[in-house]
Amino acid sequence: WDTAVHLWRADTIWLARLRGEPPQIPEIPGCLYEFRDAWTAVHDGVLEWAGRLTEEDLNQTLHYKTMAGQPAAHTIAHCLLHLVNHGTHHRGQITWMLRQLGEKPVPLDLLLFYQESE
Repeated sequence: WDTAVHLWRADTIWLARLRGEPPQIPEIPGCLYEFRDAWTAVHDGVLEWAGRLTEEDLNQTLHYKTMAGQPAAHTIAHCLLHLVNHGTHHRGQITWMLRQLGEKPVPLDLLLFYQESE
């Protein structure tokens, strides 16, 4: 649970930064269904925001402060790669945890995702 909450909070914070909004650590929703809906909203927000990006936007520098208040700056492209990489890392951890509990999580292979999306 803690890993999923961490990942959702990080996605929420990065979406705010990318939109130019001040990020805040969101409160954990009250139940699993509310959590799912909150994460779906963040996911949809990222897709909506990214859908407007141009090639030039990717090379723009995003200036922001870390959650510790330290200034940072990276290109939008690098921030997006970080967002994806961070998510992949923690989704892998969650998948491992589910397997330890005897569950069969959905595959995370990118090529399988592409096959199913085509």
